[in-house]
Amino acid sequence: MNDRYRYRGKTASGGWVDGYISSGKDGTRWYISNSAGRPFAYEVYPDTICQCTGLQDKNGRLIYEHDILSGHMDPNFPDDETREVVRWEGYKFVTRQLPIKDHMPEELDEWDGEHFEVIGNEFDNKELMEE
Repeated sequence: MNDRYRYRGKTASGGWVDGYISSGKDGTRWYISNSAGRPFAYEVYPDTICQCTGLQDKNGRLIYEHDILSGHMDPNFPDDETREVVRWEGYKFVTRQLPIKDHMPEELDEWDGEHFEVIGNEFDNKELMEE
């Protein structure tokens, strides 16, 4: 599976699944395939669907839209943490430094993957979005 075309979503049982995405005939139900490729394996909540960026963090974990990333940019100050959230804006994946307030988006690229790690997501870890 090409990682860029992976999606993940949260099921009614509260677990996360990832794979290819499909919708039901009525367009209101969304599904994620299982590892065998069965297209309607898991029904997911539409508001939790996240597309994979195709990039991995510094630990090799795939980065998805709505992930929260953490990085320590200055080795002289290891306690200083920079957090970013991944979003799809316009036509590309971007990061916004947290807290978002006045920070401009920056395009997500391989540099982020080399220097940041996924520490959670906007849905399950709202406390990470705060200062």
